[in-house]
Amino acid sequence: MIRIDVYADIICPWGYIGEHPLHAALQKAPELETDVVLRPFQLDPTAVAPLPVLDYLRRKFGPRAEATRWGSACMRRE
Repeated sequence: MIRIDVYADIICPWGYIGEHPLHAALQKAPELETDVVLRPFQLDPTAVAPLPVLDYLRRKFGPRAEATRWGSACMRRE
């Protein structure tokens, strides 16, 4: 049995994007016995109060937050 620990922040779209190729690769090798364990990782431990995601991203990244919003919209289409 191969155990794969995946550390990801649930707010980060890259974790979601990276999960698909992992599962696709595992499907190509069905003879491997694997156990994928998802583990939390907080990208910004200094965050104190909950904010709407786009407001938080604007504070953190400024004008680049709009690009993140576009990426999030693309992920919701699946």
